[in-house]
Amino acid sequence: MKKIFVTASIFFCISFLLLETTTGISQSKDWADSLNIGAMVQPVPLTNKFIDPGYYVWCGSVAKGDNGKYYMLYSRWPLKDGFYSWPVTSEIAVAVSDRPAGPFKHQKVALPARGTQFWDSSATHNPAVIKHNGKYYLYYMGTSSNAEIKQPVPANGNWWHYRNSQRIGVAVADDPAGEWKRLDHPVLSISPDSTAYDALMVSNPAAAFDDKGRVILLYKQVCKNGKINGGQVRFGVAFADSPFGPFVKHDKPIFEASDGAKEWMVAEDPFVWFQKGTYLAIVRDVVGKFTGDSGAFALMVSKNGYNWQPANHPKVIGSTFYWEGGVASVSKLERPCLYIENGVPIYLYGATRADKNESMSYNVAVPLKTMEENAGSLDFTKLIPENPKKHIFSMPGYNVWCNGVVKGDDGKYHMFFSRWPKSRGHEAWATHSEVAHAVSDRLFGPYHFSDVCLPARGNQYWDGEMTHNPHIIKNNNKYYLYYTGNKGSGYWKTTADTVKPKMTNPEWWINRNFQRIGVAVAETPFGPWKRFDKPLIDISLGRRTTGVPTVFKRPDGKFSLAYKSVMEKEGFKGGAVKHYISLSDSALGPFKDYDKPFITSPKSDFPIDDHVEWFQDGKYYCIAKDHGDMITEHGISLLLFESPNGLDWNLSPNSLVHKFSITFKDGEHMDFDRFEMPKVYIEKGKVVALFLAAKPKGKENSFSVVLPVDYK
Repeated sequence: MKKIFVTASIFFCISFLLLETTTGISQSKDWADSLNIGAMVQPVPLTNKFIDPGYYVWCGSVAKGDNGKYYMLYSRWPLKDGFYSWPVTSEIAVAVSDRPAGPFKHQKVALPARGTQFWDSSATHNPAVIKHNGKYYLYYMGTSSNAEIKQPVPANGNWWHYRNSQRIGVAVADDPAGEWKRLDHPVLSISPDSTAYDALMVSNPAAAFDDKGRVILLYKQVCKNGKINGGQVRFGVAFADSPFGPFVKHDKPIFEASDGAKEWMVAEDPFVWFQKGTYLAIVRDVVGKFTGDSGAFALMVSKNGYNWQPANHPKVIGSTFYWEGGVASVSKLERPCLYIENGVPIYLYGATRADKNESMSYNVAVPLKTMEENAGSLDFTKLIPENPKKHIFSMPGYNVWCNGVVKGDDGKYHMFFSRWPKSRGHEAWATHSEVAHAVSDRLFGPYHFSDVCLPARGNQYWDGEMTHNPHIIKNNNKYYLYYTGNKGSGYWKTTADTVKPKMTNPEWWINRNFQRIGVAVAETPFGPWKRFDKPLIDISLGRRTTGVPTVFKRPDGKFSLAYKSVMEKEGFKGGAVKHYISLSDSALGPFKDYDKPFITSPKSDFPIDDHVEWFQDGKYYCIAKDHGDMITEHGISLLLFESPNGLDWNLSPNSLVHKFSITFKDGEHMDFDRFEMPKVYIEKGKVVALFLAAKPKGKENSFSVVLPVDYK
């Protein structure tokens, strides 16, 4: 589909003020190199949708009128005609709002289809509005075809007659609400050269004025190859001294990738502006050549308007965006458009489908925060030293995992961790783990083993065979040790010490599927620990397991317990892995689940794992493991989320906490298969240490790593 969502702001030549520079090529380049719109992207409020009942909505371009109101020029076509009827029945309408985020209200049709004698007689589409010298210019695409069409979809041969008739025009008005005066002819048409890139059709206009008043026009072009749908899709650029043309085309396509020559289409949906001697554009990265994320928005830069390259920070928004509450989008954004006000970009507009069946579409306004506004969020890439001192806790003969620390009344630091024999292999965590205790005079260690506090106690108990995932808190002079426990069939107790439990053995899954969450209580970190005969968080309808508890006391006095649950499904493995938040007035429960799982992604039914939550500086924070490009482009990594209430979570502006590798101050470098199970130590209301479980790449052993969090 030739989807258009161009142009936006009436402030093209106003600077972002993100970085003050003087005029000059080198200064402008430095400014463009520093621009990072992706770091400004925020979750989208559900109210930031523009829906026109009964119509598909696409291609929203926003301008501010002299009356202070905001006008969205957009494409619309009837839902009854189907999503792919845009080249046949689309029309450009205008909606108005008191705010750039909306809500917008449909006002009227701005550019209806005209009579058969005109080049835009069938449909108008792809609006791109800009203001210059007191006038508003609306670039758009029009179609004209007399082909009879009863089924407006690409499978119908006549549909391509409409698609191939696309040309680009311009209308002018004194006000964005209109009335719009159109020309009787396109301002950009196809090339008479049958071998040219734009020999078949032109569409998708994006326009801006430079500091000399010259117009740059970016446009989609399709070449001929003997087939009705044509050949490769590329983007071209043309320049004119007047908004009405004539436009002079550059002879080569733009937004090319060095290894993308064979691709059907590399980039689409441009938005362009000129600032401080530099042309900038946001394009849809169709196959991921610029950002590594197919369908993401990419930022491109150029000094002359025809030689373009990815910016230093190319990714503007990923192929998945997020609604407030951490809910992932069903479909990617298309048709990017920036709105700039008072020199600062404040909204990124885009069009998206409401569902995979394309039953509806609408425009959304993505909020942007400046770097100064984002400064209020934690940034662990700056708080954790790039080359920290090596603080490791390991035990000869044991794998170590799930380590967290509490300070005791004795002034010492008490670490609670999981351990199991190395001889059993790493997957024996589900069958042979036990919760143990180590002590240190200093937060960063060294820690010395003290005792096993939650040993196996027999399969008559729900936690009789294994204890794991300890999480320790202190409240009212008592210590509460939350953990995962399970029982099994007893099979592993009869095997030799050299037998390694594996996920390929059905007996392994018996242990895993009996996982439940419990709590033990003691007066001191040395115990004795009182365990209970029933789990604290048992399974409920639709759930097979519960495990991996993390707990903290909220400012309102309630206790928050986050945990993992495997949903029921036929087979040993079970179904989706979901994470829940539960609240209680007591450290011992009962805990009540919030009504929905938190941090989900349409890319996976197991997007995150091994998380920890806390409250700091007026916000709730969560560090969680991304299984690999399920949430961001960082791949398998630790990510930061935040929440205003501890229940509804959004990806933090500074989302990366740590990759799965580290180089210590002594020069030793380690790559990890697993670098997870985060625990935080809080002092005077702030995280000062991050505890992680580490398994080196290709190895069976594991240990604890403690990283300092330094606010200097």
